[in-house]
Amino acid sequence: MMNRIISIALALCLLLSMTACTGVSRDDRSEYTPTQEPSSSPNVSETEPADDTNGEEEDRYLKVFDPPIIYTTVLAPPAGDVLPEGQTIEDNLRSRMFTRQTGLKPKVIWSASGEAFTEKMNMTIASGDIPDYFQVNYQQFEALVKADLLADLTDAYNQIAHPDIKAIYESADNADIKAVSKGGRIYGIPKADGLGNMNPVLWVRKDWIDKLDAEEPKCIADIAKLAEAFMKGDPDGNNVDDTDGLLIMPNYDSANPGIGSVSDIFTNYGATPNQWRVQEDGKVIYGSLMPQAVEALELLNGWYEQGLIPKDFASWKEETYKQKVTSGQAGLLFGMWWLSWSYMTDTVINDPSAEWTAYALPKESEGNYIGGAPNPASSNIGVVSKEYKDPSVFIYALNNTYNAMQQPGYGAEMEEAAVVSNNYTPMTIFPLSANAIFDCSVLAYRYANGEITRDQVVELTPDLSQKEYNLMIADCAKVVADAESSYDHMDDWSNSMGYTIGMMAMYNANVEFVRSDYSGITPTMERRKTFLDKLELDAYTKMIMGDTGGKSIQEYFDEFVAQYLDQGGQDITNEVQEVVNALR
Repeated sequence: MMNRIISIALALCLLLSMTACTGVSRDDRSEYTPTQEPSSSPNVSETEPADDTNGEEEDRYLKVFDPPIIYTTVLAPPAGDVLPEGQTIEDNLRSRMFTRQTGLKPKVIWSASGEAFTEKMNMTIASGDIPDYFQVNYQQFEALVKADLLADLTDAYNQIAHPDIKAIYESADNADIKAVSKGGRIYGIPKADGLGNMNPVLWVRKDWIDKLDAEEPKCIADIAKLAEAFMKGDPDGNNVDDTDGLLIMPNYDSANPGIGSVSDIFTNYGATPNQWRVQEDGKVIYGSLMPQAVEALELLNGWYEQGLIPKDFASWKEETYKQKVTSGQAGLLFGMWWLSWSYMTDTVINDPSAEWTAYALPKESEGNYIGGAPNPASSNIGVVSKEYKDPSVFIYALNNTYNAMQQPGYGAEMEEAAVVSNNYTPMTIFPLSANAIFDCSVLAYRYANGEITRDQVVELTPDLSQKEYNLMIADCAKVVADAESSYDHMDDWSNSMGYTIGMMAMYNANVEFVRSDYSGITPTMERRKTFLDKLELDAYTKMIMGDTGGKSIQEYFDEFVAQYLDQGGQDITNEVQEVVNALR
């Protein structure tokens, strides 16, 4: 079952959202207040969600082509991946399922993995010889629009996109649609990460807290006491001083945090690294240059100087980070809610006595937790070549894949296809409403605790496409709640832990999400951003490690800000300000 859950999760744990400060309150979790404006508002036909119907009105959105239409595309299979015997990159369980659902058959003109895919994609865009349909990141999307290579999808979207899909985009004020629109016209089909999907919560070994009779943390400052207790208290009981304190990675990006990121320490202290924010006076500021960052940097530097953060953290790759956790060397780390599927599971397999819990800690114990959020359309964007004669077929494909996810047999079909990587799926654009992951977590938690029935899980799921998935997660949580030993059902435990512990940590902390007020790419960004990103990463890491040449954190930060602005940051700020002013 775990393969099925993970496979569906890769497709479903995405959502559309955009807000300067959006709270997920316990009382009204549907509230959503976007504040960012697009570079130019698209001409989108808004609509109410369609009533369930099997008549002609419904059928007109679900056109499946027979015989199948062949189109060209490119894919990024995992490095070193070997498909099952008899399957190819064009003909496998994933592609066959897609063709059954849509009547579209992909012809893969090239494929590459990892960084090689990005490089080859950039070369393809530069050549102007692009496939019929493919998926790109936002920077590549901007380059394609600038080169006038993309089909205008506005009419196809307005006329053909299913009302339920439109309603999902509208739940986030069409933020993702606006992000892929230029001059009021739509040039892409966006997918985005969900609220909370990439936020690094604090995962803690609960059995170590219990063994050491340590206090549970209530705010960020309490992390230090827990890290010291773990380092000095021999929680693993091996009589060796070999336990790490707090594990972190050199990632401070509040728009795109990764495993081990301390980004949400910065957001809770009032700074938003790698986000653009409009201040009260209307002036924009780059979040990494905000003066509030100094207090967070001083805090982290203090922990580092005390030895609570491993001295060599800046050189780690994720493999090292994970190995320290799963081997039992560390029990205090930052990571996303879905780490339960790997880190936590591997830990309890190695040590059945291990227990995990998670926290989303605010700056003050009575305050709300502030989490960074990704930019709209910051993940994959589906695009169609301007030369393709009928772009509407890909809007039908979006409708059909969304519709397939609502069918009772979808879970079984996904379980069968899970032997093939999701990277072979020709289209992975599955929109979900803003609070989809939270909805799933709360329903699973309530069902496991006997507050609602199994039928109510389905009734209370807002998104049609989520009903079966939410039920499976709820079943996992219930099995774990009822079992004498959770570890007798590891597949269920992994999924229940992620949703009812990891994600619920943010929900119970009344999380508020902060998102960038600008997400485009300016001319100077194209030339200087790579250099400036490295400058920023190096400066933040040096300040945490105290490698400041004898200067205070404040003095070194001020020098960094001046250098950043002088090396192109001021020009970028002026360009962003110009765009923001034009939207007033």
